[in-house]
Amino acid sequence: MAAGREKFLRVAEAKPADAGRGIVRIDPEVMKILELKEGDIVLIEGAKSTAAGVRRGYPEDANRGVIRMDGMQRRNAGVGIDDKVGLRKAVARPAEKVSLAPTEPIRIMGGEQYMAQVLQGRAITRGDVISVSVMGRKFDFVVTSFSPGADAVLVEAETEVKIAEKPIKEEEAKVPKVDYEDIGGLGSEVRKVRERGLVARSSGDGQDAPRESRRVRDERELPFDLGAGDHVQVLRTERREPAGHFQKG
Repeated sequence: MAAGREKFLRVAEAKPADAGRGIVRIDPEVMKILELKEGDIVLIEGAKSTAAGVRRGYPEDANRGVIRMDGMQRRNAGVGIDDKVGLRKAVARPAEKVSLAPTEPIRIMGGEQYMAQVLQGRAITRGDVISVSVMGRKFDFVVTSFSPGADAVLVEAETEVKIAEKPIKEEEAKVPKVDYEDIGGLGSEVRKVRERGLVARSSGDGQDAPRESRRVRDERELPFDLGAGDHVQVLRTERREPAGHFQKG
């Protein structure tokens, strides 16, 4: 792919089997035009930029000018379904060091080693949000910096991962609590409307209304067995009800 060459593609939803893999699927005909091959790293430019590994699009996507992205990738790029994104080959280098910050007050023992495993083989850019599920609960981290400098870096086995103790403000990261691929059962049109913020949440849409943040009153160490030989202990905030009030569950 010639340096500086760029193509604008229409965003389509990733298929469930591809969600969370750090890849995008690109119209096979566009791949030919841009001289892209599977395994290349591309920079996706919407309202923000994010990076991903290239995979060949499905036969039904040929000559449609589409790029299939999962929910987190769309949010990292600041786009929704049917939006247009710019696409170009990224200058990606092996990561020596990656710094992450949580989006809520948590401390993870063993988390840096675990996140290094989660990110291994993935391309990341500054500002990307990384979501990790532990025992059914999601923890979100933002890529705050990396070295060496490049459009994007590839996390490898030798990459040093550091997690900051101080969280970043959630509104700054614009982190979704639930991805549409995680909920399932929603039509593409509903997804499209919700991503653009045109429909208010209802009690039956599978998502909780946002809650106001409260001052930390208590922290309790909670062990989570990841089921793959890893063990992460999370120190997270616990809410306590005022005296005389008890809320079950």
